[in-house]
Amino acid sequence: MGLLELYPPCQADPPKFAAQSDYLKIESFQFIGASTVYKDDVDNLTAPFQSVAISWDVRSGGFPPVDDHPGSLSSVTLTGPNLGNGIALGPSGQQTFEMGELQQSETAKPFVLTAVGNCGKAQASLSAQLIYRPPVIESFTATPNDNDPKTGYVALGKPAVLSWKYAGLDYRDGVSIVGTDGQGKTVFNAKGIQSYSNQVNSLQVVPSANTRYSLQISGPGGSASDSLWVDVYNSKQDKGSWFYFQMTDESDILPCFMLAVFAPDAASAKSLAEAQNGGYEAEQVDVNAYLASCQ
Repeated sequence: MGLLELYPPCQADPPKFAAQSDYLKIESFQFIGASTVYKDDVDNLTAPFQSVAISWDVRSGGFPPVDDHPGSLSSVTLTGPNLGNGIALGPSGQQTFEMGELQQSETAKPFVLTAVGNCGKAQASLSAQLIYRPPVIESFTATPNDNDPKTGYVALGKPAVLSWKYAGLDYRDGVSIVGTDGQGKTVFNAKGIQSYSNQVNSLQVVPSANTRYSLQISGPGGSASDSLWVDVYNSKQDKGSWFYFQMTDESDILPCFMLAVFAPDAASAKSLAEAQNGGYEAEQVDVNAYLASCQ
């Protein structure tokens, strides 16, 4: 059999009559399932215990190698994150690749599939999506309560403690808690509360009437929210205005946050702000400074 018979002309796609033409084509190269990889906010590594799965299928004319002719398909290789100079693969298959605790710059490299044969070279590439992990609120509770952690129960003038725990990044400046009364009017607004993932965070409040507290965690990975009620017995709703404060102390965990208080006058608002947050000093600021968060 002559070489011209063994290696007929190449075509870009599988020919109608396979015996008359050779070809080389990557039929498919894709992720199986999720292609996202989460960043870690502590360092430049990806978060641990992550992987991606990839499948591939390379088609060819099926002619074997002879002498100097490589055959329709002589090699299939894959390069990409943490694969060094690449690995050899079969014509088709699927495989899982570890993506946890890698340098983010390494993870950003594309997976490149290269097939080489008599008809030249075919390539295809895939890139994992490198993103921040969105927050997931695991709990948001109020104490004291009447056997329902989603409904606090306190006497007028007494404090309640709001506690929350979430998984995701440490959204240190992206946590806010807003309190509204039964008519939907905002009566409490704390923003820029420094919080840490995978541990219990808390804030003390002293509502003057039944109040719905809404927790929101926002950051580069997305946002999450939850709410609860704190019911007050012997309560009354007073008239007043909004006053804004920068709350500071010497804590390493939460040295500063901004607080809005609804009260009859500035002195009452300052006293209420400091009573709600024992150990913190309340410095009155204007609304623009409040919106700018702690400096």
